[in-house]
Amino acid sequence: LKLADAINRLDLWYGELDHWLHIWRKKDASFFRRLPKIEEQIRLLLQRADEYLPEGVHRSHGFEKRSTLAQYHELLARCLGYFLDEVKHADAIAEFKTARGLAPEVADYWYSYVRHLVLRGNVCQALSEINSVDVWLIETEKESIAQQIINWALANPEIAFGIRENILKHCIGLVSRVGTGLLVRGCPLPHAPGTKWQHT
Repeated sequence: LKLADAINRLDLWYGELDHWLHIWRKKDASFFRRLPKIEEQIRLLLQRADEYLPEGVHRSHGFEKRSTLAQYHELLARCLGYFLDEVKHADAIAEFKTARGLAPEVADYWYSYVRHLVLRGNVCQALSEINSVDVWLIETEKESIAQQIINWALANPEIAFGIRENILKHCIGLVSRVGTGLLVRGCPLPHAPGTKWQHT
């Protein structure tokens, strides 16, 4: 294949597989029956992309190999996250980390990873990721990721009371554009460990 043809086929392939992961809002028996085949196809997609795409940045064709592979690893991670066993869950985490390692500047990969942790009930690990995130990564998506962090804090007390104050204030500032960060739907800012909470 010529490079342009290979890129086009890989893009179409990725789009189709991504569509299959999104097509069922309600995860039913049909979805879970198809899931192993989707995983197999994504792994094949990754293999072909690594084989056909030359290294580096190719502006004339509109792609960079590392970011393309990161996108495919993130797709595989999302796919593995839907399986209901711990081995696949561990594989999903490894794939999320691979995607982030290939493209650390992409906020979506970080968000997708933390969302996976929250959905799987690994709240402490999710909190650790939120507390160690670079603030500029949240800002790249403006208020959307900031709103999700606030939503996680509202839904999970472990996150609400453990999140770093400067991160929560920053998220509230992005979402509200007010920047006071005093109160968001009843969720107060955390204090230092050992500090007593006042009733007010």
